[in-house]
Amino acid sequence: MATLPRSLDDLILDALVAKIKKHRDADKLVDVIYDYDVERDKSSPWQGLRGPLVNGRQNSDEPKGDAYTARYGFLCIVPVCEAADAKAAAKFYTLKEQVKKALLDRADPDLGFEPGTISAIGSLTWQRVEFDDDKLNEEIFAGEWSLEVTYAYDPLDLTLIPLTTLNVNNSGLAAKYTLEED
Repeated sequence: MATLPRSLDDLILDALVAKIKKHRDADKLVDVIYDYDVERDKSSPWQGLRGPLVNGRQNSDEPKGDAYTARYGFLCIVPVCEAADAKAAAKFYTLKEQVKKALLDRADPDLGFEPGTISAIGSLTWQRVEFDDDKLNEEIFAGEWSLEVTYAYDPLDLTLIPLTTLNVNNSGLAAKYTLEED
């Protein structure tokens, strides 16, 4: 079986999500009201959320000289429950600040990677998010933090095993193909 290593930009997203979770866990020790869910690459639907959610994802990755710059987004979502707009708005702005504090924490500037792997972490930008669905905009407060991370690019070596046999099984019909090298 082939070994498919994960790219550094993918591992950086894991590290950023872990950083947010670490801060969330510390915040909820102060008061459980500061708790929220943290996900990675969660897709919608956003309807039916029972509590605040932060969803991390990678938005882009582009070359810049001999390095790459990846842009990450952290969607902050707070559902409005039972006409509690003021309470949901207060929680939304608290969540916004909690995530900002976590992402700006420079206690580990290399995010656990070897020093020099990450050459720069850019400044944060915030933007409110409006959905195409008016009803969803009434039910959810949403905004997104964006962050750029520039990292050293080193191509990954894909360790592949030669394919010699292919087994196919479809609806009870099976076939085995033996492949020969030219």
